[in-house]
Amino acid sequence: MKCWCSCETMDCFHPEYSQCVSCGTFVSKKSTEPGYYDFDYYWQKRGRPDYIPIDQRAKDDFDNRIPFWGGQLKAIPGCTSILEIGSCHGGFLYYCCKDLGFIRLVGIEISEGTCDFARKTFGVEMICGEFPNVEINEKFDLVCGFDVLEHFPKPLDAMRKMKSLGEYVMVQTPCYRGEEMAFPHFKSDEHLFVFNKKSIKLMFSMAGLTIISLVRGAFPWDITMVGEVLVG
Repeated sequence: MKCWCSCETMDCFHPEYSQCVSCGTFVSKKSTEPGYYDFDYYWQKRGRPDYIPIDQRAKDDFDNRIPFWGGQLKAIPGCTSILEIGSCHGGFLYYCCKDLGFIRLVGIEISEGTCDFARKTFGVEMICGEFPNVEINEKFDLVCGFDVLEHFPKPLDAMRKMKSLGEYVMVQTPCYRGEEMAFPHFKSDEHLFVFNKKSIKLMFSMAGLTIISLVRGAFPWDITMVGEVLVG
């Protein structure tokens, strides 16, 4: 099994993952089933007690994630337009428009049901499609994706597509820091990759981005990074 960085992996302490011998990324031995991100299934039928309905998630995110992400925008000068990959309920885009004064805001979601929820709840513009295999014919100041990079079967391709669409890229992803089995984001059916600080920095470099901000995320197990597109 190969890592996203093209290096080999080996067995590790987690039975559902292997680990890259070079960058240390954990690679799931599973693949995400078709329809997994369907609106009804993903938000209501998975049967896990830690997954809340999307309307409650929208309310909760305004208490923690959304203002935290908004605060990270201070690292990006002159930013007025945002494309958000995996924008979920659309609350972050609404926040950027209402509270931060951004002008052009677009979200992408794989599920039409999730897109409809975002449109009806927050009035945001949504594109339904599977990123990075979706056509987008404009560029943005910032392309961001929060808690989505770990879901992509080819995360480096997704990062490179994000880079091609913006001047800056901001991502948040779970970051393994040596917790072993206590790490809460070993979810092999959807978190196809579990990164660490070294591997996520490597991905930014391989995608042609220079890091201008790196902080812990809204929760202690996350990392949030902003990269600027390298010129030349």
